[in-house]
Amino acid sequence: MSDRNQQIALVLSGGGAKGAFQVGALEIFFDQDYEFDVISGVSVGALNGAMIATQQFSELQQLWQSVSKSDILRTRPIAGIIKQFALYKIGISSPPRGIHDHKPLKRLLSSYLIGQKVHTPFHFGFVTLENGNYVKATVQRGDHRIDEDDILRILASSAIPVQFDPVDFYNQTLVDGGIRNISPIAQVLPYNPDEIVIMPTEPLDRQQNKVKVNDILRIAKRSIDVMLEEIFKEDIERFVQINRLVGQAAKQDASLQKPNGTPYKYIESNIVAPQKPLGDSLDFSEDMIDKRYEAGKERARQVLELSNKNGSS
Repeated sequence: MSDRNQQIALVLSGGGAKGAFQVGALEIFFDQDYEFDVISGVSVGALNGAMIATQQFSELQQLWQSVSKSDILRTRPIAGIIKQFALYKIGISSPPRGIHDHKPLKRLLSSYLIGQKVHTPFHFGFVTLENGNYVKATVQRGDHRIDEDDILRILASSAIPVQFDPVDFYNQTLVDGGIRNISPIAQVLPYNPDEIVIMPTEPLDRQQNKVKVNDILRIAKRSIDVMLEEIFKEDIERFVQINRLVGQAAKQDASLQKPNGTPYKYIESNIVAPQKPLGDSLDFSEDMIDKRYEAGKERARQVLELSNKNGSS
């Protein structure tokens, strides 16, 4: 059970359909009366995070129990993409921009989020392709309610290049922030949390799903997936290493200093990562969603049991 005298942050990674793992894990945390004071996420973590920040966890559970691939995206035939590109090159068509059209996902997000009040500060990010800049995006608490611009920014956080169409936003072209910065951990640290709950969708022991990579599109998809997974794992490892050193220094009545001269603070952490790969990020089959959801619940129970044991020892 969480201590409400402490500030608790929630960090959610990307992973497409593997986001069901996070929702299963969160069910157990909420059963233990956890409340989060700040949330950050990337890609599907941004989608799950937005629902939690607007206090719609039961709706999020229902969404994952009923979601299908057609609710999230529409896949364009490869022949059509090739034809459109050829027509574009001779000047009689617009260029193809992605394999998947995310208009279904935009409709889904809008149906749940438009007009909702944000109860918990929520952070995510995206990249502006024109200048390559990473943009830290925030939806703060207050009188503001989720609007169309917020939906487009959240959608941009999941717009993996090549896989999905970029998001057009006020004459800018936005894509997944993970290509520049897949570390939503950094965005919660200014809140000075006492505890961080981190939920990746890949094992941290470097296991990888084995997939077929026999054509250019599969190679491109796999390359981006591996890049995003590895960067996030490295960010977690960096956080854990620094946090461990800070804790060791504190036991010696010493402190480690940040570049600005202020001391680092030791932060309790619960990392809820799957123990084996969860499969293809675009596999929205009912059977796989259920398996991932149950895997998240089981892993959360294990992590919290270990945390409670260590806390009482």
